[in-house]
Amino acid sequence: MRGASVAADDEDHDRRELRFRRLYEANFRPVQAYAVNRLGRRDDVADIVAEVFMTAWRRLADVPPSPSVIASGFMGRPAGSSPGGTAAPAA
Repeated sequence: MRGASVAADDEDHDRRELRFRRLYEANFRPVQAYAVNRLGRRDDVADIVAEVFMTAWRRLADVPPSPSVIASGFMGRPAGSSPGGTAAPAA
């Protein structure tokens, strides 16, 4: 039944890839803006953003389902808090 195992692996990879794409699309600009604010407009920004998303791909199983968590969690803030550390106002 090797064929069934390969098909299941392909399906799992497709699910992971789709989840990562959604995560990336929802978080690219906030992560980039954070890096620019912290580093300024330097060549390092692209490297930092790439590293954040490489880490997200490697640790995708550890990333909570909400796609906006990467912008807060991977940047060292709890989800729902502002950059200053206080809770963000409710919408």
